[in-house]
Amino acid sequence: MKLSVRTLLMVLLVVAAGVAVLRPSEKGRVRKAFANAGHVLSKDGPESPIATALRAQEAASLVCPFLHFVVPEMGMDLEMAQEDVRRNAAALRMGSERIRFSFEDLQVEITEPGRASVTADALVSGSSQALGAMGRDVRSVEVLLEKDVSDGKWRFREVRVLPIVSR
Repeated sequence: MKLSVRTLLMVLLVVAAGVAVLRPSEKGRVRKAFANAGHVLSKDGPESPIATALRAQEAASLVCPFLHFVVPEMGMDLEMAQEDVRRNAAALRMGSERIRFSFEDLQVEITEPGRASVTADALVSGSSQALGAMGRDVRSVEVLLEKDVSDGKWRFREVRVLPIVSR
């Protein structure tokens, strides 16, 4: 069976359109990075020290080699290496019985190829030393992400935590 050039071009066009539809957009990949961060940082109950260490290492892999972390109302302005992020994530997980991180109302803007700016409401709830016995904290966050060229994953570059949002 011999295909005409026109038929072949139509088939290739349909295949290309299918691939474009199936492949998530860059905004979708940024949203997925936030969902993954919430999952990695959350803890549902007691866990072994090994599980805590593995999750803390996974949390460190979500950030660029250096993360700029700013909380203006507390006067906090830190540049943290991945090792600092790992250590802080482990301490947070060890000091928490249950803690849940999630992000809502994500507004994603791809500012230039390989860079994204996101504003969102970060919800933290559970039983942890930082939140009190059974607490909930809602903050607005502004986040800058960069796409790692080696593996194509979006990583957190800067996190700015704004004052408490009333709900």
